[in-house]
Order: sequence, then C-alpha cells, then structure tokens
Amino acid sequence: MSVRTKICGITQVEDLEAAVTAGADAVGFVVGVPASARDLSLERAARLVRQVPVFTSSVLVMVPGALDDLVEAYETIRPDILQVHGDGVPSVEKIREAIPGAALIKGIRSEPGEALRAAEEASGFDAVLLDTFFPRVQGGTGMTHDWRISEKIRKNLSPRRLILAGGLTPSNVQEAIRTVRPYAVDVSTGVESRPGIKDHGKIASFIENVREVKL
Repeated sequence: MSVRTKICGITQVEDLEAAVTAGADAVGFVVGVPASARDLSLERAARLVRQVPVFTSSVLVMVPGALDDLVEAYETIRPDILQVHGDGVPSVEKIREAIPGAALIKGIRSEPGEALRAAEEASGFDAVLLDTFFPRVQGGTGMTHDWRISEKIRKNLSPRRLILAGGLTPSNVQEAIRTVRPYAVDVSTGVESRPGIKDHGKIASFIENVREVKL
C-alpha cells in the first residue's frame, strides 16, 4: 500500500502549484484560526480551492465555533473534504445533516491518556487525523509525539483510516510511516521556509520519501 500525502497550510498559488507538481494527494487550507500564520479569509481560500486540479483533493481545515460557521465556510469554499479540530466541534450527526455528502475528518491530539478515547468518540467521521498535543494549540506546532501511541490508535480505529500529523519532515517521515503504518501523512511546518510559506524543495523531498515506503 502506498501512503497518501497531504500538504497543509497552503496560503499562496505558488505553493499550491508546487504541491500539485510534486504529486500531493491532497492540499489543505486553514480558515478561521487567526492565531495561525496560515489562516485565510473565506474569499482567499475559495479562490485557491478553485485552482486545485482534478485528482487532487482540497481540504478545508477549521476550528469551528458553531455549526453555522462551518456551513458558511463549506458553502463558500466548496472543498472536497472538511477537516475539523477543537473541543467545540458539532456532533458528526449535526454536521452530516447540515452538509450532506461531505467527506469528514476529525482532528484529535495525542494528549496522554485521552487520545484513545478521543479517537473512539470520532467514530462517525470518515477518518481521524492525529496531531501532537500542545496546550491551547490546534495543530501546526511542528512537534512530534509518541508514534507508539499513534500505532495503537491506528489499530483501534481499523477499518477507519488514520492520518498521521505532528512534526513530520522529509527526514523523519519514513520512520513515522514504518512505525505507525497510517493511511496518510499530513505536513505543514515541516515543509516551510518560514511560517505560512512553503519550501518547494522540501515539499518535493517529503513526497518522494513517502513514496519510497511501501506497506
């Protein structure tokens, strides 16, 4: 099995094109997270999503404050996939009722003693993204976590899919894949030259290194 790759935190067309050219399976756009250097307005995210080509999936990444915010963003941006983080995420039943047919990813953090429970509570989502736990921060920390916990969560989630995130780089992604055996890997800070701006060489190296590993 080939592990899929998502390049997250895209903020400009040049970085989108670099990710697509390198062969990314998905690209992520962060909306509604003002503390992040990768945060986009609805309008800018919509413009970028319209430039994502066929056969590359666009992912809207949000920490929603309310269901209405989620629906407005989804209807404005029209991504292929919706990825939600945070403790205030509406129930998956409410999201599916409001946005029927949407592919849904739930982001959880590898908080000691809580990650397994959080993964079980996300059972109604299509996939779970596991990121590094850092107090009051939802993703984008650039820090790794204990991949043995990730492996355990992946086994418990089966047959649902685990997406591994958190501190991945071109130099450590192969070890992470061999340890956890995820469905996909997600990277943002690990392929940046500075916050919010991607390093195109790192993107290419990351994806090449992912493709070298066969599970």
